[in-house]
Amino acid sequence: MDDEFSHVRDRVLARLGKLRPLEGIAATRDPQPADEAAVPAIHEAVPVDEVVAFLDAGWRFLSGDASRDEHGKRLFLDADGHLKIDAGALNLRFRPDADPASIETYLAEHALRVRRKLGFAPNLFLVSTETGEGMPDSVELAQKLTSEDEALVIYAEPVLIEGIGSR
Repeated sequence: MDDEFSHVRDRVLARLGKLRPLEGIAATRDPQPADEAAVPAIHEAVPVDEVVAFLDAGWRFLSGDASRDEHGKRLFLDADGHLKIDAGALNLRFRPDADPASIETYLAEHALRVRRKLGFAPNLFLVSTETGEGMPDSVELAQKLTSEDEALVIYAEPVLIEGIGSR
């Protein structure tokens, strides 16, 4: 569908296409302080100081079978080699003229739960995604939702946790 929102959709899909999933490793929150000696090698492209920043923020990395644990969050690398953690949520924007009943039906059909309505654009919601074995990660789901129903959805973007470098 070629319309006033197609350029937005195209930009979102282009950004999503640059994210690469990391296989065999996941992240989870851990209230225990990090062991200074245990800095895992996540991926050759990820700087050690970025991994340490996540460890200092309470994240732990799971590998092998543990990475498939229901509490493990998928990891991604962006085009610049920065680590991203899938937060299990999407920013989902529907067309401004979409009626509330259609939005509600769409959310139910896709097993999405509204966390909050965001006020800086019409029909923009923060939604939780289903997680676990066999479920798509937020990046895959965002690609699918942005591509599949252009008559209702403008875009879906995953919420990704990333380190912010010091200045």
